[in-house]
Amino acid sequence: MMKDSSQDKVVRVIIVGGRPFPNYQAFLSQENKIYKIVILHTPEGIDNYKNLKQVLTNLAEKRVWEKDFEINAYSISETLDKLTKIKEHFPKFKMSIDVTSAPKISSFAAMEFVMNNANSELIYNNTKNGQLEIFRKDLEKDALHLKQENEFLKPPTVEEYLKIYGRQGKDNFKVSELTLSKKEALDLVNYVLVLKEEGVKFFDYLRKTLQVKVTNNKRKKTLNISNVKFLNELEEVAKKGFLRIIKKSNTTISIEIDESNFKFLDGKWLDFYTSKIAEKTGLFHDVKHSLEIPLRTGATNELDFIGILKERLPGVAVIGECKTGVNPLDTKELDKLNSLAEMIGGDYVLKLFITNRFSSEYDDDKNKKKSLENFKKQAEARKIKLIMGEDLIKLDEKIKEYVEKFSPL
Repeated sequence: MMKDSSQDKVVRVIIVGGRPFPNYQAFLSQENKIYKIVILHTPEGIDNYKNLKQVLTNLAEKRVWEKDFEINAYSISETLDKLTKIKEHFPKFKMSIDVTSAPKISSFAAMEFVMNNANSELIYNNTKNGQLEIFRKDLEKDALHLKQENEFLKPPTVEEYLKIYGRQGKDNFKVSELTLSKKEALDLVNYVLVLKEEGVKFFDYLRKTLQVKVTNNKRKKTLNISNVKFLNELEEVAKKGFLRIIKKSNTTISIEIDESNFKFLDGKWLDFYTSKIAEKTGLFHDVKHSLEIPLRTGATNELDFIGILKERLPGVAVIGECKTGVNPLDTKELDKLNSLAEMIGGDYVLKLFITNRFSSEYDDDKNKKKSLENFKKQAEARKIKLIMGEDLIKLDEKIKEYVEKFSPL
């Protein structure tokens, strides 16, 4: 994003209505142009006002003017009076009035204000075509004039998005460190996913088997052939270059895996897979996986997946918690995902909990089945979409479905 010079800065007046999300979206797209934010709201829209004020304060605390105004949704004169007071307080700045979701009467007042104040404009976030429509006074025709070239909503990169919230992501796993290329790594994951429940068991078995001491950045293990549960699968992933069979006899087989490959096996594969599939959907402007997000306490939180949408809901973040452990359905993980979302957008973030465990794993035990049902309810209560192992082979469809249905406030 290019920085604008100081004379290009505007005071963004937001008249809050039924859906504050478009106001937030317009801020993200024009973040570098905005000097100060002032909010007008009606008594009826107090909840939407509080929601938007909290998000914008988290985003740009010093730019949110401490003085907001309550207005009567049915009074043109009251809205005009408040807009005039704001103009008097910021005489050197252009007034940019966001009426995207404003009540009709307040919008009429904003139109009259722009007609009588040359250094002002109306903006409308046309979410249907992903454009900010900007209206200014046409001096020759003495009428409001739609700017000929509207501004397209600009989705930020992941890095820019996190910076807006005062955060910075640091890679804690790089696919480039694998002994496989990205394509080979994706082929390996697809091979295991096609095995369905057996693929889950194979990765569980391999992880458990290779929980051994690391020497020279490698893990080695010798197994008795008679005890190897997944000999065919083991030899297949060796052919793919994921691990090496360094010795084999009629009774034993010795395997070796690089530490970076083991980290991939130990769970990073799902972060990577989610990122690659999300990328292939064509829905995202930018995607990242396996990021550490420093907290203000000095600790870090891990963001397994984040993508920024580009066409539908441009600038919206989709984040995912990716879990592959034997018992991943812990409500603490849902709370962790929620806390991450609160740091970077709150209700304006689409949250996914993604696991490779199949629902069928919980069918044979009443307690397990009950725990799964409880987990689903807890996820729903937190507005988190759950993606299970059976969904991974069609993850692109699930992501498209959830993005299409997502409707921020």
